[in-house]
Amino acid sequence: MLLRSLTFFVVALTAGLANPLLSPRVFAQTQTQQRLVVMPFENLSQQTSDTWLQEAFADSLTLALAQVSGIQVMERSRLKQVLKDLSFTQSDWAEQNGAPQVGKLYGASEMVLGSFQHHGNQLQVSVRLVNVETGQIRAESIAQVQGQMDNLFGLQQDLARQLLTRLNVNSQSQAQAQSILGNQTTTAAQEWFIQAEEARHNIQMQEAIVAYRAALNLSPQYPRALAGMALAHATRFVRPDFYPGSLPEDGDLAMQAAQQALRLTPQLPEAYLAQAHVHAKRGQTETAIQDIQQILDFSPQNTDALLLLLGLEKRKGPDAMLTRLEQLKADFNDPWIAIRLATVMIEEYVQTNQGDLNAAKRLLLDAQSQLPQNFTVPFYLAQLAQIERDWKQAEVYSEQAYQLTENTSTILGLAQIKFLLNKYDQAKPLLQKYVKSNPKHAISYMYLGSIAKDQGDYPQARQHFQQAIRLKPDPHAYVELAFLEKQANRPAEMQSNLQQALKVSTPGSRDEARVFMLIGDYSDDPQVQQQYYDRAYTYAPIAHEIDLRRAQLAFKQGNDAEALQYLQRILEQAPAKAKEQRFQSFYRLVYLRNALNQEPTNAMFANDLGLWYQQDQSPELAQPYFEKAVQLGAQNAGILYNAGTFALEQQHLEQAVSFFQRATALDPGYIKAWYNLALTYQMQAKNDRALQALAQILQREPQHVAAQQLKASLSR
Repeated sequence: MLLRSLTFFVVALTAGLANPLLSPRVFAQTQTQQRLVVMPFENLSQQTSDTWLQEAFADSLTLALAQVSGIQVMERSRLKQVLKDLSFTQSDWAEQNGAPQVGKLYGASEMVLGSFQHHGNQLQVSVRLVNVETGQIRAESIAQVQGQMDNLFGLQQDLARQLLTRLNVNSQSQAQAQSILGNQTTTAAQEWFIQAEEARHNIQMQEAIVAYRAALNLSPQYPRALAGMALAHATRFVRPDFYPGSLPEDGDLAMQAAQQALRLTPQLPEAYLAQAHVHAKRGQTETAIQDIQQILDFSPQNTDALLLLLGLEKRKGPDAMLTRLEQLKADFNDPWIAIRLATVMIEEYVQTNQGDLNAAKRLLLDAQSQLPQNFTVPFYLAQLAQIERDWKQAEVYSEQAYQLTENTSTILGLAQIKFLLNKYDQAKPLLQKYVKSNPKHAISYMYLGSIAKDQGDYPQARQHFQQAIRLKPDPHAYVELAFLEKQANRPAEMQSNLQQALKVSTPGSRDEARVFMLIGDYSDDPQVQQQYYDRAYTYAPIAHEIDLRRAQLAFKQGNDAEALQYLQRILEQAPAKAKEQRFQSFYRLVYLRNALNQEPTNAMFANDLGLWYQQDQSPELAQPYFEKAVQLGAQNAGILYNAGTFALEQQHLEQAVSFFQRATALDPGYIKAWYNLALTYQMQAKNDRALQALAQILQREPQHVAAQQLKASLSR
């Protein structure tokens, strides 16, 4: 099917990477970073109303530690997903022997564990560092604060200050950490802020915005709430089709909130990131890159900023991106960086057909182990499987992506693989759903047209292909229209579409070669066929398809030896093609006819040719070969039996009786010949003779079931 060459976008790795994942230099750089994981704090007082404090303390410490050069902290959203995947409970993460499992998964050297007790208005909080490998507490890291619940923000700042001091963090980094924590806010406002962050990380943007507004109603100068709300609005602005409740003014609202946040606290990554997303969506790429650089100047390991930067610079290719990541000392174990790098490798492979796809696959599988609920990874793994022609695995990954998140990408990805597997009843509704929201996507109409064509609905197919051409002139669409014109017996229109296909094909491309091949296929003139097959043959990847057509043309002209040479070349150069049943059947036909030409008195070759055409349901071609086989092999019971079954199939009953009688005379133990003789007599209403033939069988094989059953029916 021509559309099978329309594989989806994506994939690849350039050959310049010595190590499939990263160079030794990059590995050395990423390992010099001290990696920490701040676990949710343990609620020792066990009051459910205080559950939000578990995240509040962890969030503030994560933010403070992220400002320290040389320390990389696992982001809260990723940690929550890991805890969910590991089915960790509060008691699990609070134990210094249980929490290191998370640290090892992240590649951390130490875990930050904390706890709090709340009695009345008093709050006591402690924190400590635990070695991931040994589970031992670093004694000098223990810090503790206590005070009033109403002064929660002050307690958080004090706890961060103590921990950074115990870690020997310099005064400049400490000052930056305190600054990033922002201005004072109320405890109630911070509770709303934690709820908003939870909703945003769960991709519930409308709920997040509502909670951010509640926090700001209580504390209008709360910079982190302003920055979070800016990022939520920006996220909806970038993908309005994906998030319910999106507004046309989301971009402006994001910019207003971000600018207000930055006036209060100049180094808020979320605020700059919100601006960068809005600028990028509006096509202001350089301004977006400036926003990102602002983040990286004070937070060089910010994954979200790195990902957006890579997205804006991906046109430079994987080598340039890898160099850029090295310069920024990026964490190559970060799943989002791995996904971005893998997708650029994929795109490069599709464009150049060079590289090692195993590297991209390993990056994606590593990312999937950390992000099992994210549709992006199985979506790209499905594209890899398609490129490798592993359709079943592609279907599995596409189903996973679609079940995790139903959006335009997963709908079209699943529709495509269902189409390629000929599951049209499943592909068609998916494609129809897709074109409702993307009416200008030409390839979708190509798929719908092909489905309609295969189902025999040619008028509908014509409409779909014509719509695809109106959206984007493409050789595949013109070729499909040419086929429809051929079926309608309109040769002029057929040739016109083929010529249009040539016009829009890239010279020297696979598309051009296939159009040449089809012009040959659709011509009735052998010279024209040979001419266009020769032009198509210059494109090596489809040479075996041209050889097959040359063989068919030579066979049609009676040049069996020449046809056999073409087929033998396919056996040598395209062994996978040679395993196909249709090829093997045609090869046998050519071989037998060529063999009979060389040995015209060989009865078995004539017999086998008769059987081939009989199986092909071509009785007019089978009959002369059976006649010749009987003439040459009159004393061969098997040949006579085959001639008899053919005569019986053609309702030549007297002739069938003669052949079966001659076969049984030569071989009295020929059970199948006796049985078919009985069947023939039954059809002639000669039941006595049929019973006599059955008696011959039962005399030799008394338990012959079919003979017993036929005898019983004749004796009624």
